[in-house]
Amino acid sequence: MKKLLSVFAAAAMLFGFASCSGDLHDGVAPANLYMVGSATPNGWSTSSATPMVKNGTEFSVVVELNAGEFKFIENNGSAPNWSDCGTQYGSDGAGNNQKTWSVVTPGTYDVSYDVATNTMTIKSLATPLDDPMKTSTIPWCFGGCGSLKLTKNGPIYTAEYDLTSAENTGTWGEDAGFVRFAIIGCIANAGGNAPEVGDAWKNVVTRYGFTNKENGYSSLEEGVDCVVVGKTITLKSMPGNGQNIVKGLEKGKVYTITVDFTDSSAPTLKVTEKASE
Repeated sequence: MKKLLSVFAAAAMLFGFASCSGDLHDGVAPANLYMVGSATPNGWSTSSATPMVKNGTEFSVVVELNAGEFKFIENNGSAPNWSDCGTQYGSDGAGNNQKTWSVVTPGTYDVSYDVATNTMTIKSLATPLDDPMKTSTIPWCFGGCGSLKLTKNGPIYTAEYDLTSAENTGTWGEDAGFVRFAIIGCIANAGGNAPEVGDAWKNVVTRYGFTNKENGYSSLEEGVDCVVVGKTITLKSMPGNGQNIVKGLEKGKVYTITVDFTDSSAPTLKVTEKASE
């Protein structure tokens, strides 16, 4: 027997995982379950819906998703005959036109649905910065250095920070020789305070740093609170306020900022002085 879901699902999933639960169905696992919707590889075609793997009452699949919506259906029916689909599982509502979950950022996801608990879980398997074109994001160093668009070469991202005409090394009130910035991936073409960056704190889908300190630069500990020019530090994903503080910058020089995602679980940051040409 179909029942109304008692809570709404998360409306958007940027990365990591989201889950929702409620009382929607009787908990009896069907023989099969499929994903269908504009977010799935074959769209709303019910005859070519994405099959899921059954394990008890849980169904799961690793799948490439687009920005869009998805729901679950029991039968891989004839498109677009929704009467062939059997019970539909969506985020709320009941009947043959239940509402859906939404995906904002395209990418590879591990999706599961447990019919016993009516719980959907989704986890991103991609580092958003690691493939900005695929995830519809543009990578930037954004902050006291201004807006520096990172250039991708495989898992390596680079940007030049030109201080040959700068009066100060930073524009966020840093002490001389310091600059702080976040490494972010923003939704492409969002508009706003820089081309394609948009309002970085509203359109960011991932943000990397290693500290959240904003002052007291003279007391910063190297390797913990700041990275020294010429050295390397491991970044952390800090969606709220992660930033990077660089020490040892000099007016009149050009620096190369390098972010290395070769090990996506432990990306690194290095700032080096660019040799004169």
